[in-house]
Amino acid sequence: MIVVPCQRLNALKNGLSPAKTVCSNTCLGDCEAARLEALYQCKILDTPAEKEFDEIAQLAALICETPIALISLIDARRVWIKARVGWDVVSISRHISFCARAIEHKNVFIIPDTLADEKFANNPLVTNHPHIQFYAGVPLITSDNLVLGTLCVIDCVPRELNCHQIEALQTLSRSAVKLLDLRRKATLVEPTNLKLHFSQKSKHFFTRMATGLGLASAILLGVGLVSYRSLTTLVHNNDWEIQHYQVLEDLKDLHSSIQKATIAKHRYIASRQASYLPSFYNAAKEMQSKIALLQQKTANNPYQQSQLATLKLLIERNVKLQQTDVSIPNRDSHTTSPDSVVKIPHSRSKVAMANRYNFSQPEPGGGASLVSQLQQDKKLTDEIDGILSEMEQTEKALLQEQSQEEILRSRQSFLTFSAGICLNFLILAGVYYLTYQEVNNRKQTEAALLQERDFASAILDTVGALVVVLDSQGRIIRFNRACEQTTGYSFAEVKDKYFWELVPTPSEADPVKIHWEQMLASDSNSYENYWLTRTGFRRRIAWSNTTLRDRTGAVEYAIAYGTDITEHSHAEEALRSSEQHLRNIIDSLFTFVAVLTPEGILIQANQALLEVAALKPQDVLGKHLAQTYWWSYSSSVQAEMRTAIEQVSQGERVRYEVEGRVSDERFINIDFALTPMFDSAGKVTFLIASGIDVTERQQAEVARVQALAQLNTRMNELKQRNREITLLSEMNDFLQACLTIKEACTTLAQLVEPLFPGASGEIFLISNGKRLVEPVASWGVSRLPELKSFIPSDCWALRRGKPHWVDDPDRGLLCKHLHHALPAQSLCIPMMAQGEALGVLYLSSLDRGTLTPAKQQLATTVAEHIALAMANLKLRETLQNQSVRDPLTGVFNRRYMEESLIREMQRCDRKQQPLSIVMIDVDFFKRFNDSFGHKAGDAVLRELAHLLQKSVRGSDIACRYGGEEFTLILPEASLD
Repeated sequence: MIVVPCQRLNALKNGLSPAKTVCSNTCLGDCEAARLEALYQCKILDTPAEKEFDEIAQLAALICETPIALISLIDARRVWIKARVGWDVVSISRHISFCARAIEHKNVFIIPDTLADEKFANNPLVTNHPHIQFYAGVPLITSDNLVLGTLCVIDCVPRELNCHQIEALQTLSRSAVKLLDLRRKATLVEPTNLKLHFSQKSKHFFTRMATGLGLASAILLGVGLVSYRSLTTLVHNNDWEIQHYQVLEDLKDLHSSIQKATIAKHRYIASRQASYLPSFYNAAKEMQSKIALLQQKTANNPYQQSQLATLKLLIERNVKLQQTDVSIPNRDSHTTSPDSVVKIPHSRSKVAMANRYNFSQPEPGGGASLVSQLQQDKKLTDEIDGILSEMEQTEKALLQEQSQEEILRSRQSFLTFSAGICLNFLILAGVYYLTYQEVNNRKQTEAALLQERDFASAILDTVGALVVVLDSQGRIIRFNRACEQTTGYSFAEVKDKYFWELVPTPSEADPVKIHWEQMLASDSNSYENYWLTRTGFRRRIAWSNTTLRDRTGAVEYAIAYGTDITEHSHAEEALRSSEQHLRNIIDSLFTFVAVLTPEGILIQANQALLEVAALKPQDVLGKHLAQTYWWSYSSSVQAEMRTAIEQVSQGERVRYEVEGRVSDERFINIDFALTPMFDSAGKVTFLIASGIDVTERQQAEVARVQALAQLNTRMNELKQRNREITLLSEMNDFLQACLTIKEACTTLAQLVEPLFPGASGEIFLISNGKRLVEPVASWGVSRLPELKSFIPSDCWALRRGKPHWVDDPDRGLLCKHLHHALPAQSLCIPMMAQGEALGVLYLSSLDRGTLTPAKQQLATTVAEHIALAMANLKLRETLQNQSVRDPLTGVFNRRYMEESLIREMQRCDRKQQPLSIVMIDVDFFKRFNDSFGHKAGDAVLRELAHLLQKSVRGSDIACRYGGEEFTLILPEASLD
């Protein structure tokens, strides 16, 4: 047993043990009562089969490739089957059902082999029919986590599901759950008083909620404004304090500058040294700038402005007094100390400095005494210090007062903020309490509504009449079980549809709309109309309608109470309706349909039969079917049709193919069938003739056969091409492995012959002298003793440098090298390599069609491969000869001699055989060469080498040692 969770789908790829169980959380337990309640609310038990559920079961069986698939719903004692494929079962006892075990898990429940699982091996469903050996079930879990049943697949042999099949099962189960939820969520008509009471309570609740939340928001807004205002004031006061602290610092700096000026003045008066004057004047300038800066900073303080004005006057007075008092005693009393800051070496310079700073020179004998100067100066200084001290005390007092105000304001802001937050929490607690109370009230109201809905639903479903509840717009909001059984539609299918959408045709919907408007105006009315069921059957319903209005008088609901009076309708009307319905059906068919009397007289023909030959009803009705336009062209066809009609009139059923005329030049093939129609007494009353135009189908069948034949041909060609490529590759491998042209020629016939079955062939190579084309390989009929060489001009392919094809020997231009019976087809292909013709590939066949274009192309490719291989072997032999042969004499060179000498010495030593070496030198060769020239000397050497090659044995080695010296190596030869 296997329970497969979604996250473990990939584990199925590796396989799981048949006895392995993956545990999961139970879905039942205490939820069994809620599960059964949800199942009963669906109102699906013991209902007829539905197409949607059947399609889901069919898809499950198809995807999982199992013979059985079920959709089961499990109540307290049984497992009821809603949809089934492959097993005609309605219900199963719950205690033996596999589905009852599957709903205990929330995941896929799989038993790969029931016989291997001891829990299920003895189950009656395993030991008896249907002999279950494999089971896979997916629980049907609703949106509120309640399991109503399963979607399962069953097989009679052990098996496994792959991950894709499991995912598909889960997807199908979700589709089935959606269908169940649609049934369960069908709404009932709610009583007007409960709904109104609930609406009023909801309005009061939302009003209280809005008031509480609005008050809380207003308090938070007020607290925010107070906090913002306090913060703004704090920032402003902080800037004000910083400004006043800067004023205090500036006053201190001004007092320091005054002290510096006083000290410099006293030092100058005491010592009369000019070096103290710059310090005094610098301090005076600094005091003036400090006063100007203070006036700017205290521009908004009139008291401080007045104090600064007084201070400025005192300082100017002090400066003027100092300018009056300062004097230079004599022109010889100057100081020339190098340490002085300002040097005034001459009395003229002192006068210039006094003029520069507006100092006046005292008149002789007119200066005040030093004591009086100091006293006067002290008085001014005290006044200045007093003003400065007063200003500092004022600033400090303002700062202290502002600090106390800030502390008080901070306390007030904190108290205001705390009170606002506490009040806001109280309001939110009240809102929470109201919400909690409202939720409890809603739960109680919903429970009452649910109880009343179930009661009303039970009443509506037990009533035998049709009951439809509509909203104020005419949309269906309730559809009782009698309506479902009558129409075949479930409530989920008609929910929110307009009532007049259930009528058969749009034209019949307009009277229903008119009756609806009349009912809205008069509260009730009665009328009759038709309903169209799922099966297409028209049910005549007598309706009695009434409205339910709210307190304002507006229509809230409408209840339509109907009775099925179809069986009680007038027989003639039913017959006429049925006849018209049948006529409409026949006319709507694309097949040919005709109604005949037992004698064969045509009394009705559908539109398809008339339109195919562009006929009108009056052209054919009332005539014998054999005499109509379609079959009047041939007496044999007419006789065959009359015979068929006679057979059908006797109660037989006839079917055959006949050719019908649809125009003067066009005929179609018709699959024709004649069926008798019997009355209640068993007598033939009508003949139904039906036919299908099978012309296109036959043409399509012919085209399909042709296409299949072409496909087979293409497949065979592809197989042949694949085989040819394989053989061609094998031929290339063998040719590459050959060491000499001779060796390659011996293998060519066996390698090339399988490529051209049914054809003969020969391979010719051009000799080294370019004078003859010699045969080197042949196969097929060409393997004859008279195979001879020929000159290149005898072959048109070698002359033209391209393939020469002869398809007709009586008309074609044959090559002269043909030496056997004239072939039906012949092909000569020159073997070219690097622009040089190396030979020719000749193919011939005594039967036409053997050398197809594909074979010709293959022959060209084979010729190219052979030519390339031969060129490579020829180049290899040339290089090998050049490496061991002397180019002038043709005998072996000195390098080959040295290699051979070592080899032969080792071989003779191993075999204990003698080895003779002969050194030959041509006497007076230089004199001969000088006398007759180098060409004559070369000719002598060639002749000597030729003589030596003819004189030695085949195993002996003749070599040119160098110049006119030659060496003979004679294995197993002694000096004797």
